[in-house]
Amino acid sequence: MLSTFTQSGRPCSLTPPLKQSTLSKHPIRAVLQLTCQQCREADRIAIEEFGVPSIQLMENAGRGCAKAIQKLEPSGPVVILCGPGNNGGDGFVIARYLREAQIAVSVVRLCEAEKYAGDALINLKRLASVDVPVNELHSNASDAQIERLLATADGKPTKCIVDAMLGTGAKGPLRTPFNSVVRVANSIDAIRVAIDIPTGLDGDSGEVVDEAFRADLTCTFIAFKPCMDNVNGGPYCGVTQLVDIGLPEGVTERFVR
Repeated sequence: MLSTFTQSGRPCSLTPPLKQSTLSKHPIRAVLQLTCQQCREADRIAIEEFGVPSIQLMENAGRGCAKAIQKLEPSGPVVILCGPGNNGGDGFVIARYLREAQIAVSVVRLCEAEKYAGDALINLKRLASVDVPVNELHSNASDAQIERLLATADGKPTKCIVDAMLGTGAKGPLRTPFNSVVRVANSIDAIRVAIDIPTGLDGDSGEVVDEAFRADLTCTFIAFKPCMDNVNGGPYCGVTQLVDIGLPEGVTERFVR
């Protein structure tokens, strides 16, 4: 299930545009909003206290995001940028579902395969079974090399770029190659989709220290983040959709005062 919102007063820039009937008349602050730390705690409660397998949460998250991307009807290939943690793992799941839906998709890894572990590593290995191309981006890659990986896929211009690089745990200025990848991604004429929050954006304050991914659509999990209803962060998030990852009933209510 998806809930869709825009920052109050910000027009939808997606192509094709989301139908107006799917947009809430209420600003994000009128619905459940939790800090990034609270969302991580909700995730922990679901896993440790309710016994929900973490890999099932990742599967639900990736499947929900893939459905949201399918609804955008990209007219060409989708390129998914995957970082080293669970956000990257979400990206691997998204790639698998898009490939199974017969959508041209490729993955760009921003770190060596050996650095993946746990659920993210499992889902990286699963990509081999559905024949998704996976390219590794080296840390010393030039902007021109990055653009070649991002701007075309399967010999065709990329029509959608998905940011599954860092998620809510990252703070401060982006390090290499993330800063260069974000800068290049923002310059390409394609729909941009962020997973959970745009890379480079502080999920709580909305602060951008250096570069940040400029999303047309942000698929977020568990609850909306403070940055999404923020004069600084809102423009980077675009339209925001809350993707149901299957948390047990009552988990997020623990944080509501």
